[in-house]
Amino acid sequence: MKYVILEFENHFVIGITICDELKIRRVDLLHRLLLIAVESSKKTHQLSIINYQLSIINYQFSIFHYPPFSHSFSIFNFQFSIELR
Repeated sequence: MKYVILEFENHFVIGITICDELKIRRVDLLHRLLLIAVESSKKTHQLSIINYQLSIINYQFSIFHYPPFSHSFSIFNFQFSIELR
């Protein structure tokens, strides 16, 4: 399993990280992160945040107890692609 980690600051994406293992030791970072788990069986993944935003936000931020995020869906109106090697 691969993880795509989007890091936010003031509702802007400031970092994208791809990793094999999930190692987050600082609890204070959890409210700034959105984690997307992707299968490693395919080499190239096209992730559409628009299509996944509701399920990911509801799932991840309920775990991390992020402040209400419903007014900020517009930050997810972009697409990006990653290549897993």
